[in-house]
Amino acid sequence: MYIQNIGFSGSQLLDEVLVNSAENAILGGGAYAFVSAGGLQIYLEDDKFKSFIADNEFTLIVGIDEITNIRTLTKLTELENHYANLTVKVFYKLRGNEIFHVKFSWFQYQDGSGKLIIGSGNLTIKGLRKNVEAFTVEDLSVERMTEVKLYWDSWLTESIEYLKNLDDEIIIAKAIENQNRFRTQRRTTDEVVPIVDEVQTNAVMEDEVFPVVDEVQTNQIIGDEVVPIVDEVQTNPIIEDDIDDDVWNFDNTNCALIAEIPGSGDRWKQANFSKEVFENFFGIIPNEVGDLRILLRNVNDAGVLQDIESRPGVSVSSDNHRFELNAGSGIPYPANGAPVGIFIRVALRTFIYCLVFPDDANYNNLILFLNANYSGRSNSKKRVMVNCHQIEDIILESPLENLRD
Repeated sequence: MYIQNIGFSGSQLLDEVLVNSAENAILGGGAYAFVSAGGLQIYLEDDKFKSFIADNEFTLIVGIDEITNIRTLTKLTELENHYANLTVKVFYKLRGNEIFHVKFSWFQYQDGSGKLIIGSGNLTIKGLRKNVEAFTVEDLSVERMTEVKLYWDSWLTESIEYLKNLDDEIIIAKAIENQNRFRTQRRTTDEVVPIVDEVQTNAVMEDEVFPVVDEVQTNQIIGDEVVPIVDEVQTNPIIEDDIDDDVWNFDNTNCALIAEIPGSGDRWKQANFSKEVFENFFGIIPNEVGDLRILLRNVNDAGVLQDIESRPGVSVSSDNHRFELNAGSGIPYPANGAPVGIFIRVALRTFIYCLVFPDDANYNNLILFLNANYSGRSNSKKRVMVNCHQIEDIILESPLENLRD
């Protein structure tokens, strides 16, 4: 049994367990009640899962009752079109007041054995990485794996009438309803909410009301080209996926790191950190469940989150620990001083960051802080671990301030 909890020294992350279980598998499947585009990215787009799905089949069943939205359907469609061996179905019952609430994955290996990963975490970034969740990893004997596979196949067969395609009009309509309801509930003065045309006719399906999707909208998921239904100008650039929109937020209690980034020729974006920082801040310590993952998101100068960067984290015996920072790509190393990274831990092995360069307005404040608080060797780059309340003024002058709760 594992508990996912940032404050627990024995914590494991569900997404890491899932992708490590996919390694060397020959078959797999899973079902999740709540699914987000971000959750799909860190599970199904991880390098280990990509290697597995290239030659082996995986069937994913997702729920649509409350959370799954158009952005998620779009991502699922892209993945299904990209991976020839991936099959995705949406579980939807028109009648009844029960909800689809399952959360598990299974994998079978060449010798007939397998793994079953089952617990409380959904296929969202929160469920896979940030929330306090509990899950188990069961090693399945050949006989037990055979039983699980037969049971899975029987359930799929008997549930066939409830397993819908991603481009089913009922599924699209329900996803739009979920998206609009969720955004209405989470609306703030800073959030731009998609406008729903008041004259749009509602279609009544049994006891539920779904907005009619016009022809332009329905064609956005059907076919080879998938275009998000929501106009980009109507969305807040910081909100990536409704259920996970606050994963990357922080407050003054979060841990932070201010670190000079050493030069390494054209490869300086492969930031070098001491073993102490790598283990105590980035959380890369030896564990029994396989490789660990660092997730990073750069916040650019406009305060907008960039793509998720997934980096393998390997704890080694030397003091040379590195991982790549996309924000340094294509930028020459400054001649007049080291770039300084501000990293904020938003969940276990999950960070937002920005890079500050010598010509930036906030740079001198960072150097003054490092000079006053660094206590390491004089010939090393300066790195200081703090709580965000200790550098509140520094964060205020950085693009990270846009994500403060």
